Amino acid sequence: MSTAPKVLLVEDEPDAGAVLKDYLRQSGYQVAWVQTGAEALALLATEGPHLQAAILDAMVPPPDGPMLLRHIRQTPGLEHLPVLFLTARSEEAAELQALAAGADDYIGKPASLNKVATRLEALLRRAGPAAETPLVHDAANRRIVAHGRALELTAAEYHLLAQLLDHPSRVFTRQELLQSASPEPDEALERTVDAHIKNIRAKLGPLGSYIRTYRGLGYGLTLGA
Repeated sequence: MSTAPKVLLVEDEPDAGAVLKDYLRQSGYQVAWVQTGAEALALLATEGPHLQAAILDAMVPPPDGPMLLRHIRQTPGLEHLPVLFLTARSEEAAELQALAAGADDYIGKPASLNKVATRLEALLRRAGPAAETPLVHDAANRRIVAHGRALELTAAEYHLLAQLLDHPSRVFTRQELLQSASPEPDEALERTVDAHIKNIRAKLGPLGSYIRTYRGLGYGLTLGA
């Protein structure tokens, strides 16, 4: 499993996008490059929890950069994603508009590849460990915290998610998870685990994709792409 930071790049110019993607990969990043806002929304819906940052060009096919930025800031689980905004417009008003909308940094185009990579590195450094551990089990207070917010879970949901979170990458059978939720589990109720997992995923929002279904085996949780 790669530990390289994963970055969303939204750039509609084929040459510029390809060059920047290759440069960032050579600099040690995983890069998911898309050319339209619609592609970006689809990728955010499936890979959002695994991203460490996003680079958005302002003028891409709709939804454009500012609309994507607003979507990120309004989506639970993505609202703290570091965002670097790129635009060919150099006016001060455009820069202020991007920062006011929630961009963490702004670069006017054309910009050197090294400048983009350096700014990206600075964003990730400022984001710190929290960007890498969005889901935390606070055992002392018997709660699960997602991006600093305690989740509202039932007792069974808490025990199930805590079991998965305390043993990342391990696959649990439904019976094993049922035992963590009830001291005297009934084998006939084993399938209720599926319902609990469904509810937990809904409450986690984009982070719900961390919980993986292993057909014929059970469930596991993987923190990272």
